[in-house]
Formats: sequence, structure tokens, C-alpha cells
Amino acid sequence: MTPEQFTHCRKSILKLDQNQLADMLGLHFRQVHRYERGITKIPSRITYAMAWIAMHGTHNPWERDEATAHSLKTHAEQRHSRQPQRRIAVPAL
Repeated sequence: MTPEQFTHCRKSILKLDQNQLADMLGLHFRQVHRYERGITKIPSRITYAMAWIAMHGTHNPWERDEATAHSLKTHAEQRHSRQPQRRIAVPAL
């Protein structure tokens, strides 16, 4: 995505100002300004997030509700508990 496309998407498609878009993306408005001026390259995750916002409204794709976060944490804990602990042999001096 070029800086011009980024600005066009923000203004015409999303109809947001820099502050509003920055809040939705979890960024500072200065970072959005840097993307629009071409100072900083626009990461693909930002392009994806803007497409997500365009399709789903104000939902942030990285935001998780408590139930999802809890189930991911529980899954990670279960996976960790099943793995055998590896012991490192320390050579005797």
C-alpha cells in the first residue's frame, strides 16, 4: 500500500481522521502521519487491519474478548503441562 492509497482509504473509505484511525489501530496519531507522508513503510498488518475495519466497522482485529483470551490461555497451559521437562546434563569438572 502506498502512502497515497493509505490516505485515500482513511479519508474516503473509512471516513476517519488520523486520531480516530490511530485509536482503532492502537497507534499514536504521529505514526499514522508518518505512514501518510511516506516517512515510515506501512506494515502489512496495518493494511490488513484497515481492511478489517472497512469490512467490520470499529472492531480491532487484535482485540480479543475475555472468553477467547481465557480459552487461549487454558490451551497454552494444557499444552505446556503435557510436554516432558527436558533436563540438561551438566558435565562434571
